[in-house]
Amino acid sequence: MTSDAKTSNIQSFIFIILIYFAFFASGASALSAEVTWNRMLITVVGNSMSATSMIIVVFMGGLGLGSYAGGKVFSKRQPSLIPYVLLEIAIGVYILLSPFLFEWLSHAFSLLSEIISHRAGLTLLRIVVSLSALFLPAFLMGATFPAMISGAAPDSPDKRTARTGFLYSINTVGAAAGCFVAGYYLLYEFGVQSTLIFAFGLNIIASICAFTANTVNKSISPEVTTTPPSQVGLPIADTQLRRFLGTATFGIGFVALAYEVLLTRLGILYLGNVASVFALVLAGFLLGTGISAVLGTWIYGILHRNTKYSKNLFGFISLAAGAVVISIPYFLLTREGVTADMFTRSGTSAALFSYYSFLGIIIAPTILIGALLPIAIRMIQLEGRGEATKIAASLYALNTTGGLLGAGVANYFLIPIMGLQGVLILLASICASIGVINILVPGKSLQRWLAVAFSVVTLALVLAFLTPDIKSMYAEKIGESLLAQSVDVLLVHEGQAANVVVLDVSSPRKEVYRDMLLNGVEEASTRFWHTQLFKLLGTLPVMADESDESKDVLVIAFGAGITSGSVLASNDVSSLDVVDLNPDIEGINDLFTDVNGDVFHKPRFRFHNDDGRNYLVTTNRQYNVIIS
Repeated sequence: MTSDAKTSNIQSFIFIILIYFAFFASGASALSAEVTWNRMLITVVGNSMSATSMIIVVFMGGLGLGSYAGGKVFSKRQPSLIPYVLLEIAIGVYILLSPFLFEWLSHAFSLLSEIISHRAGLTLLRIVVSLSALFLPAFLMGATFPAMISGAAPDSPDKRTARTGFLYSINTVGAAAGCFVAGYYLLYEFGVQSTLIFAFGLNIIASICAFTANTVNKSISPEVTTTPPSQVGLPIADTQLRRFLGTATFGIGFVALAYEVLLTRLGILYLGNVASVFALVLAGFLLGTGISAVLGTWIYGILHRNTKYSKNLFGFISLAAGAVVISIPYFLLTREGVTADMFTRSGTSAALFSYYSFLGIIIAPTILIGALLPIAIRMIQLEGRGEATKIAASLYALNTTGGLLGAGVANYFLIPIMGLQGVLILLASICASIGVINILVPGKSLQRWLAVAFSVVTLALVLAFLTPDIKSMYAEKIGESLLAQSVDVLLVHEGQAANVVVLDVSSPRKEVYRDMLLNGVEEASTRFWHTQLFKLLGTLPVMADESDESKDVLVIAFGAGITSGSVLASNDVSSLDVVDLNPDIEGINDLFTDVNGDVFHKPRFRFHNDDGRNYLVTTNRQYNVIIS
């Protein structure tokens, strides 16, 4: 090997290390900023499930559109990392300026909300605020994916798609690291401003690495980095394959984010209410996706070079993903998954054990789901660099759009209509459909399509009839956590905001009481001390108000209605407004009428489904007493 060739090889190695490090830092910065912005925006648009979903939908929508638009733009440009550098700098500047923008948006929201009195107008205002705050940086972050793969990919189609998969993987692992560090350490220890400065620093590191890589790449001899066209014998992807992979990656994105919502609900059984379960689930999904993207890209390359079965790898992994998707929640609800003593553990070592074990459970399904997008990109091996960039960016955008839809509809439509078990069967069936189509349909015969339809429908029916009732398992697991002698399940409701469970409990001390839990966390009970506490909470503030006029009272959080009932027991109260994140409180009220006086059906009672702070910011009403 000549000295020039050795030098070029060293430069190529440095180039690869630099672009991988840049994209890792970029992913870490993006999720550190997103977690922080989510914390900041909650104080503006509210802390309800609808507000959180709105933030996620806006952010993911921006990512998808940014990737799609970037694919179209960068596919027509000469390979260079300078556009990527400029994008990272722009994102960094926005991160630094975001506290000032968010403060202005908060002030504008408060002023406008005093003018707007109807709920639809306030919802529209929240959407406008979320779009104003998040769409631009999310769009720019989405555009960094095609900008990077356009400027960093080699000419060989096989090497190009492999590097795209590895870049996607390293970016996702960086995102997992940023989410975990920001969500569990920086925000708690140093606050919002320091976390944003940390994210900005990562953007600057990504920019410097990418700029240096671009400089190094210019000095590499073309003979080393370019594969002559005569040596490229890889097939050009046909239209049918592109359509299938586009639809499949959309479906997989839908499955992944809807499944993330389900695991977030079940995760509270594992961790209680002492940890940010959503941040842990998100970090687990990102980490699993990053790991599996590397494995999927690597395994596909081996199969493609040595066998004829690489085209079916996508299908077999989809089938396996469907099996894991439906089995993991049941494992969480078995004795092996969540044991009763996990609810009584205390101390740092016990908490770490719970975190790490739950994180491992989350990663298991994403090891399969996360491999599918990079495998799809590898299956489309186009000769033209620009066309390959556009197709890869489009697949990423479709995957993100599917995730946006999954996150948006899972809580508000699918779970209330179908229940957790029905949604699990739906997600497993989507994975199975994708797998069976990939394996059986290439012949395009009617018999093959009928075989696909029959297989998927049969699978869904078998799962519907043979899988255990997950609602009963959920209630029984909660009952076990109470260490009671016996438990009688009165209500299990899978609602938009939470899973509601009401139980009649016989304790080891012969005490019999009624208990109400939201997402596995006890909120209220009819135990003597609990009842007296909530009654005093409703009685004393009303008595302490010295005015002689009739009182308007606001109670934040309904629980079982004991506090609200004690408020309306006073003749001095003319009206009671109750604000609660959970919209499904009437059924709870009806099971606690002995201690709450059936407060929900009293004429002086009005209910508002919102979070307390946001309701107070947006209402024009004044109250004599506010109880939280």
